[in-house]
Amino acid sequence: MIFTLLPEIEILLSGTWQKQVDGPTPSRFILKYELEYHPVPWGHSLVNGQAFPVPARVFTFNRVGDIRSALPSTNLLSSEFLYFQTGADDGNILKQALEKIPAVFPGDDDLLSLWQRIRAQYQKRDPGEGNIRAAALLMEFLFSAAENPWEMPVCPLPSRHQQSLFAAIRFMQQHLSENCPVEEIARQTGYSPSHFNTLFKSLTGRTPHAYYRALKLRKAKVMLLNGEKTVTQIASSLGFASASEFTRLFHRESGFTPRQFRAQHESGMPIYE
Repeated sequence: MIFTLLPEIEILLSGTWQKQVDGPTPSRFILKYELEYHPVPWGHSLVNGQAFPVPARVFTFNRVGDIRSALPSTNLLSSEFLYFQTGADDGNILKQALEKIPAVFPGDDDLLSLWQRIRAQYQKRDPGEGNIRAAALLMEFLFSAAENPWEMPVCPLPSRHQQSLFAAIRFMQQHLSENCPVEEIARQTGYSPSHFNTLFKSLTGRTPHAYYRALKLRKAKVMLLNGEKTVTQIASSLGFASASEFTRLFHRESGFTPRQFRAQHESGMPIYE
């Protein structure tokens, strides 16, 4: 008898968010799998260069390596979200299913029931049974969506350029404690520094240097809320020249100083990296 190990899946964060916008949102690389439910119309989701309408009561799904932005029809974007990552996957069973899930698909009664149960289990914050049950329900949800009975379009795969740039972003993530020059980051793609700069900005709207700094600041938010390091220690661990430089850049990006940001949020509040 042949036994197949179940694929590994981990929910990273689930919740509800709202954001005021005054036009299209900046393009960004998807770093973890993103699943969202939109109870009200959104406008369009632009993924890998293709626009998908997002009416009310639909789910959107984005894969690691996709480039996504929003073309909103409203000034207030809101959704329920769930971020997850995968691990061991014997026979690529889960990977193949994820590649079949539509970019946008209806929130029918069965999927909505599963969605609510997933979120309820995960939000128990039980490191044992709650998370295991939530992950099992998410697996059922994903395989059900992959069957695609609605015959909705699947998002185009990331281009060769996107895949190369995503390798550079992975490199940035692995070297947040350093200050790697753009030339070293460009080597991860095989492109010349000038071509890498031009291509990166055309796809993300940011220079590689600005994107690298944004990753550091995002990591800083996690460290501020989920640890006891001082602002000076965090600045040093993320390769900033000084605590004052870190504070200035953090304030420019978030509107808060690091200390204000820490004080405004509950201690230990999870932040998605």
